[in-house]
Amino acid sequence: MPARSPSAPRSLAASWTLIGLLTAAAPALGQGTEDVNAGQFDFSLPGARSLAMGGSFVALADDATSAYSNPAGLIQLGRPEISAEFRDWDFESTAIDRGHAFGQPTQLGLDTVPGLVPKSFPSRKSGVSFASIVYPKAKWALGVFFHQFPKFATNREIQGAFFNCQGGFLDAGTQPFCQRLVEDTGGIDRVQPKEQQIRIGLRSAGATLSIRLREGLSLGVSGLYYAFTMDSTNRVYSTADKADWYASKNPDRLDLVSTQKGDDHAFALNGGFRWSLGDWVLAGAYRQGPAFHYRSTIVAGSAHRDFCPGGICSDLTARFKVPDTFAAGLAYRPAPEWTLALQYDFVEFTDFLEQGQTSGLQAEAARVLDEGLTIKDAHRFRLGIEHLRIVGRSSVLAFRAGAWHDTEHRAYFKADPDTGLPYPQYALLFPKGKGQTHGTAGIGFVLQPHFQVDAAIDVSDLYRTFSVSTVLKF
Repeated sequence: MPARSPSAPRSLAASWTLIGLLTAAAPALGQGTEDVNAGQFDFSLPGARSLAMGGSFVALADDATSAYSNPAGLIQLGRPEISAEFRDWDFESTAIDRGHAFGQPTQLGLDTVPGLVPKSFPSRKSGVSFASIVYPKAKWALGVFFHQFPKFATNREIQGAFFNCQGGFLDAGTQPFCQRLVEDTGGIDRVQPKEQQIRIGLRSAGATLSIRLREGLSLGVSGLYYAFTMDSTNRVYSTADKADWYASKNPDRLDLVSTQKGDDHAFALNGGFRWSLGDWVLAGAYRQGPAFHYRSTIVAGSAHRDFCPGGICSDLTARFKVPDTFAAGLAYRPAPEWTLALQYDFVEFTDFLEQGQTSGLQAEAARVLDEGLTIKDAHRFRLGIEHLRIVGRSSVLAFRAGAWHDTEHRAYFKADPDTGLPYPQYALLFPKGKGQTHGTAGIGFVLQPHFQVDAAIDVSDLYRTFSVSTVLKF
């Protein structure tokens, strides 16, 4: 591994959100960053019926998707089933693109916009997201399944916001941490322009065993094999020369190129219980998040080719941890044709900032960044409703709707909102996000006793998911 200079980049595992869930940061040679990986990753439960009911499915758990959602539910199936689901994911990531923070613009070059201007970067993926085979008996049930999580893929180009910064210097370890260029700009600093691409994939395959302990009470466990791929690149352009300060990026002034690449696999467990009490059902589930490793490399660009030994500033192995999830659900059937479901999920995103971090920053800057970069665990509240209507002699039409709220859990840097102190750059690179409220709806058709098809949609400000699933019973 190459030696690291005193000003070499910093790289840390943090958060992936919708979306999910990895954030990495690397202030280097000035202001290079790995905020390309900041965002949210979607860990919604499989199945169109679950999606239509706001994901409130742990207590219902009465079809083949239970193998992942709540393994205890498989025991409810009366006959063998084969199921498959197709999903279309349409989502947006956002970042601060331009503008002027913590002061007024200079009206020089690109520095003409007061306040900050965010930019949206859309992405869309589709494919088979779930497939399973289940074989139930009176006191036990077995299942095997495949689950494809959304493939997060996006390209971003950031102009770089300007901001006021006076009083200290990054290379001296004095607060607030500014670039040396502010000595010549009257205290105006800038987030460097950048081009970013990221591709992250996660899929799993597993086997499930569900056991009936007594009438109405069951337990289940799933063993899962996960495969993970990551390929992201962050190209950061220099603002060190006077000609670069207020201008668009100069392709000949590449400051650094950082990459995160890896293919890894891991094993994890899902477990759950389901307790039926007449018209009420109480249930809980635990989904263990696997951990993966990938290679993180930062190379000096043409603008700073001699800054790091051999041009390589950092070359290390980083860890990515999928968050653990705890879910508790309650379902109630006030009448045979009506079902209400409530669910609470706790998603342990704080694991991302507890993996041990490496830093080439001066000790004071590294300490401030470590203490200020924060991520919160997610609290998800879900509500779903289903109404069944008999059609003909052997068919059922189902109407479903739901809603769920996902609290804010994107990594952010704690700073003074008026000044960005003590580290204005990171106040802009990692701003505090906001929660997302989703509305869901769907319809299903059952041709008893052998065939079922369901469709659903989930919509929020940043995410839109469409699902179609089928079940064949034997």
